[in-house]
Amino acid sequence: MQLIRELYQYLDYSPFLIAISDSRDKAYEAIKLGCSDYLLTPMTDLDLRKSLFRIKKRVRNSSEGKICLRSYSDYQFLDLNEILFLKADGNTTDFIMLEKKKITAFKPIKNFESILPRNFLRVHKSYIINTDLLLRINFAKLRLTLPEEHVIPFSRAHKSQLTLLKETFFSLEAV
Repeated sequence: MQLIRELYQYLDYSPFLIAISDSRDKAYEAIKLGCSDYLLTPMTDLDLRKSLFRIKKRVRNSSEGKICLRSYSDYQFLDLNEILFLKADGNTTDFIMLEKKKITAFKPIKNFESILPRNFLRVHKSYIINTDLLLRINFAKLRLTLPEEHVIPFSRAHKSQLTLLKETFFSLEAV
């Protein structure tokens, strides 16, 4: 328990911790200290899986709005609200941020497609955009406009998703 108290002194975020013990005596204290779960030994695979799935669900639903880019032993945390779009560049992906900042991740764009929240939309084989920052859709020229005058092409294969997005915005406007 002392380790957990000391850990919070040095971290800027709340980690997800699972306390494991062979008695129930410390369960209340562990939960009070911020542990996500408390497991008793001997534990079954099912108990551990349930606990991990509960944490995974909380992480997905968390509103922290960050993504972690890992490169060997370097971890970089990006605020999702500051990402304009992602651009594929071979086996790397460039994250184009607000204020014209570019961060390169050493993974293909496909890896990020399933990780990012719903407001990120694949519009081209090389682009994923943040629809919260979308300024304009030009269906005639197959172009999107984002802040800081970024013009992004979209492919015909993804046109139906953009049409649905347009209709969603249009229906909100009518209300």
